[in-house]
Amino acid sequence: MDKRKDDIMSALTQTEIDKIYRMQQRIYWEADFVNRCIDRRLEGVGLCNLPYETLADEKIILDTAHDLYCRMADCNIAYNDTLDAVVDEVERCIARRTASLGRSGYHAGPEMF
Repeated sequence: MDKRKDDIMSALTQTEIDKIYRMQQRIYWEADFVNRCIDRRLEGVGLCNLPYETLADEKIILDTAHDLYCRMADCNIAYNDTLDAVVDEVERCIARRTASLGRSGYHAGPEMF
């Protein structure tokens, strides 16, 4: 098993390894974001106006939320507190009707945020 891993790793450049790491990190972040949104809805926290059924597929909302997270992230603030602040901001944008409702839920335009 270790030999196979070594063979795969030796075939990749450091740039490729870094790219894979960033992609995987983003996938985990999106899962955290969607799960936190659902938890908040169940708890009745916030505006609860997100397209929960399609949120995992709402690329523009996810991209924008991730950009907000990257700007808001601070090592002195807990991860979940920052995630909550991002969810609050996304909900406010939707409440201001800066997103339109499409067939599968909210579809934000690039100018949404």
